[in-house]
Amino acid sequence: MRLLYCLLLSGIYLVSCSQLPKKSQTQEPIIMTEAKPFVSQMIEKDTVYYNSSFSFKTTFPTILQQETLSDNTEGAEFTDGTAHLVLWGSLGTTTDVQNLFEKVSSKTLEQYSIIPSKYSWQPELKKLYFQEALLSEIRQDSILYHQATPLFFVLSGYTSEKNVFYQRTEQFMNYYVSFKLTYPLTSKVHYDSLVDQIKLEPYLPTP
Repeated sequence: MRLLYCLLLSGIYLVSCSQLPKKSQTQEPIIMTEAKPFVSQMIEKDTVYYNSSFSFKTTFPTILQQETLSDNTEGAEFTDGTAHLVLWGSLGTTTDVQNLFEKVSSKTLEQYSIIPSKYSWQPELKKLYFQEALLSEIRQDSILYHQATPLFFVLSGYTSEKNVFYQRTEQFMNYYVSFKLTYPLTSKVHYDSLVDQIKLEPYLPTP
């Protein structure tokens, strides 16, 4: 198990699935005026959520309105009543990854140990990937699409409730910021385009 654990923390498995939303890498940054931390601003057709605790901001369509704000300012949730967007930041993993390895099948562990050597991830980003991937497996989600670069990873597929999900985690300095968009499979055609309209960016508030 120790050998398998070491293998698992050395990278990711990359799969292509044309039927799932795939985020474009060519979006131009959106220039915004300064805002107070932990608030959302609506500018034309976009909303910008600012979080100074984890030094990030997120731009997304205004059809998603703020529903909740976490008590510890880690993030927020937005919805239009059908699609749900959750934004959050962290310093790293929140669960014992080794314990997750023991809860999934050996076949699943082998799947996630097939890892391209070109990705040189920081140890905590690797742990975050396996935390999120294995938690999805334990929830009986179907992960059908994986994507990664040295500074981010994406997991996408269908939840056990037959909703589409797209989750992206990026490393900003010593922080890790994420968004997860979910929507019903029956509304897939309508909401797939939202993925390309959600942008995570570093944000350094003015003192």
